[in-house]
Amino acid sequence: MKFLKESDGSKTLHIHIDFRKGGEFVNDAGKKQKAYDTDDKTWLHLNFFQHE
Repeated sequence: MKFLKESDGSKTLHIHIDFRKGGEFVNDAGKKQKAYDTDDKTWLHLNFFQHE
């Protein structure tokens, strides 16, 4: 997680979640599930603490 300063002086919060393709995660019920979506995505959410 990091804040990057943009050319207009504003800051954007960047969060990166990384895992290897085919990796497995354990859900809340204790069952293993495979990671299926490995494409990079950009999500625009409401401003977070006055930052984009």
